[in-house]
Amino acid sequence: MGAERRDHRDMNRVFERAMLIITAFVLIITLSGCAEEEEPPDIDKDDLIGRWTHLVDMSPETYAFFGDMKFTKTTGSGDSLVKTEGKYEVEGNKLKLKYNGSKSTIEYTVRFRKSTTLELDDGSVKLDYRKE
Repeated sequence: MGAERRDHRDMNRVFERAMLIITAFVLIITLSGCAEEEEPPDIDKDDLIGRWTHLVDMSPETYAFFGDMKFTKTTGSGDSLVKTEGKYEVEGNKLKLKYNGSKSTIEYTVRFRKSTTLELDDGSVKLDYRKE
């Protein structure tokens, strides 16, 4: 009878330890999913230089970034082509665009995916551009 009690206590301990391990595992998995999205790494302006195109409602939108810190943005096609120009700055992982004739600056968080995709995130919309 004493051996039966001891076996029962041992089984309870094993069960309690197993439950503790399972609970810890579930907690770790749950908390790791709650982590904020990692901030993208700093960018090098040389990686930005070139032409990047995104399709907006079947119409291309293209940024061309130049080594002299100037850019052009072209939207539309054919007769409805609109071209704007300005200057850009790169600070960390931020791209700041200032259009000619404008006092305001537009800021994007930049993330490169591979060397052919550029993601621009203005805080409300993320757009992907492909390198030409």
